[in-house]
Amino acid sequence: MPISEMTSLSTECLLATRPGYTDLHNSCHQLQDIPLPHGIGILLQSRCACSCHRSGGRA
Repeated sequence: MPISEMTSLSTECLLATRPGYTDLHNSCHQLQDIPLPHGIGILLQSRCACSCHRSGGRA
């Protein structure tokens, strides 16, 4: 997995890529971008880029 892809995953989804931890995808709460209040275009927290979220379901 490329470094750039790893940094865009939540902690839970990154750990879920390891054997025995796949159920941690269900613990991910980074399902949407959270903007910084009054910070136009600045994100406080970005959405998890895991494929389990992009497909509309969980892994």
